[in-house]
Amino acid sequence: MSAQNRQRLGVLTRSFGLQGGIRCALDSVAVPQISTPCIAWIGYSESFAEERRLALTENHSGSLICYFDGVASRNAADALADHALWVEADRIRFDDQYSDSRLVGYRVRDEQGNDLGVIVGILGTRAQYVWTIAFEDREWMMPAVEEFVREIRVEEKLIVARPIPGMFDGEADEVR
Repeated sequence: MSAQNRQRLGVLTRSFGLQGGIRCALDSVAVPQISTPCIAWIGYSESFAEERRLALTENHSGSLICYFDGVASRNAADALADHALWVEADRIRFDDQYSDSRLVGYRVRDEQGNDLGVIVGILGTRAQYVWTIAFEDREWMMPAVEEFVREIRVEEKLIVARPIPGMFDGEADEVR
């Protein structure tokens, strides 16, 4: 598997339980679902990552818990701490498509094709996810909901959006 097909999930931090589980501090705001078992790579950097079989993952109260073949104790899990974790990108799924960390870097345009910027961050709120979008020398935020997100074109890395007046340009209609 080439490195370009890998997606970094985060960093393994500390053991979980007595059966060899280890927490992963995620790079994304949402806990992904991983199709397991699968091949994973663990290392301080992707260039030096070693292949391991990821047997199972669990979402435990908003934390991703990972179980690897051959890691059956707390001490064995602790030995993996401070290493980054990568898996094949096609093994990763998010419950909410708008929380997918792979959207960072996507270009955002309105329905007329005008450039609105590039997604640079995703925030999780109680109500929905919010995208931070960089445009020229400023950033603006857009709730990632169907009313504003009209289309996601994965192959083009493009989002077609319908922002309300004032959301992008700061010039809202006057309220009376």
